[in-house]
Amino acid sequence: MTAQPLGDKLVAFNGETGTETEDDHEIQRLAGLTALDYERERDDAAKRLNVRVSALDKQVAAIRTASAPPAHDSDRPSPFLEHVQPSPEYVDGAELLDELRELVTMYVVLPDGAADALALWTLFTYTFKHARTCPLIAFTSPDKRCGKSTALRALIALTHRPLVASNISPAALFRSVDEYHPTLLVDECDTFLADNEELRGILNAGHHRDTATAVRCEGSAHEPRVFDVFSPKALALIGKLPPTLADRSIEIPMRRKTRSEKVARVGRAYERGNTLELRMRCKRWADDNAEMLQHAQPALLPSLNDRAFDNWEPLFAIADLAGTEWSQRARAAAKALQGEEDDESAGIALLEDIRAYFHEEQGRNWVGSSELVAYLVELEERPWPEWRRGLPLSASSVARLLKPFGIRPRQQRAGAKNIRVYDRSAFEESWDRYLPTPAPPVEAATVLQPLNHAGLRTTQPATNTNECSGSNHDATFEDAACSEVAPETEGRRTRNEPRLQ
Repeated sequence: MTAQPLGDKLVAFNGETGTETEDDHEIQRLAGLTALDYERERDDAAKRLNVRVSALDKQVAAIRTASAPPAHDSDRPSPFLEHVQPSPEYVDGAELLDELRELVTMYVVLPDGAADALALWTLFTYTFKHARTCPLIAFTSPDKRCGKSTALRALIALTHRPLVASNISPAALFRSVDEYHPTLLVDECDTFLADNEELRGILNAGHHRDTATAVRCEGSAHEPRVFDVFSPKALALIGKLPPTLADRSIEIPMRRKTRSEKVARVGRAYERGNTLELRMRCKRWADDNAEMLQHAQPALLPSLNDRAFDNWEPLFAIADLAGTEWSQRARAAAKALQGEEDDESAGIALLEDIRAYFHEEQGRNWVGSSELVAYLVELEERPWPEWRRGLPLSASSVARLLKPFGIRPRQQRAGAKNIRVYDRSAFEESWDRYLPTPAPPVEAATVLQPLNHAGLRTTQPATNTNECSGSNHDATFEDAACSEVAPETEGRRTRNEPRLQ
């Protein structure tokens, strides 16, 4: 039997006979399900009704819209199905953002810059269709009871068409976003996100409009269908996001409030029904500024890398239209939350620390692998002393982290054995590409003094040579052609140890 459009089928039954059929009752039942329950039943229901899934979706959506109760009704539909009408009055962008910021800070203790960022992102949920990128908001914390869920509840009352979940499957995600384009607010991400690569991939794809698609085969004919996954999303979790998601996020690091920090409880006074007028103003501002947002080109912020600027660009565009004060506040928020650089991957962190080593060790053109590891594991507030399961970084781990950058050690003769060494020149291209901020200048720890014989010079130790132990410091060098050679061992050299040059 060939499937027919569901709309035509209902017209044939209802239009000609004026009576309801079993199919009508089934459609009404499906329309009354929650979004997730409907997602579970839609494929089987379409087969039972002998119609395409897409036709069933449209009919269910039409019935839901037609039967939606008034906004004041206690059984009103889910917020993500809501169609907010724009305010009839002109809306000033700066005043609107001020009010959004004030509301958020009434209920949540936030780090510097976060209230401004959330006010801008809240308004962005009404304007995202005019943006190229859709940054995630990531509420992170070291432990429970730090205000993450409260922050999400605050956003429920303010954002455009919020869809709230504490767990979501990949299929539910891409189907919900494609159908409703909601603001997705997901809590408890630490319980399911890290081990779900498919879900992470869809969230990653939704960051940029050009790549915001998921393709799946549907129906008995396995016809491919493209799903749009471009919509605002906010995630809350204990710990950190996976690196690829963190790179696409504006992180709001949450913490427990102190006894001196007082905020109001998110109660009935803050329910979504009581913020309708504010949401109508957001919709009016979004409609009035749609064309300007679509063509906006905010000024770059030099301290942000390319991906970080992509995250902040749509928020900067909103802030610039709201006036000079908000333009400045938006960029100050970006500096406060993003820092001078994004959170670095382990490979980038290693490149940075190796560059610091060579700057401290002026004149060194190479370093032994063991000596480099000894230097790294002594660095405080870095991951190397307890790299994996409480154990320090090893030489093989260094090699593995540097391999993606095309940096490999070479063999060098040292006395009776070969050692693995890294040449400074092997790092320079990667430093230039991945560490754009120049390394700070390092003052020389020793002073070079010329010798009166053989054209040689040696370093003058900072301490008095008469206080040095041992008898080798009085040795003279008679060979003018001597050059630096590898030491017998790879033991770490002390910072003030003199070296021939």
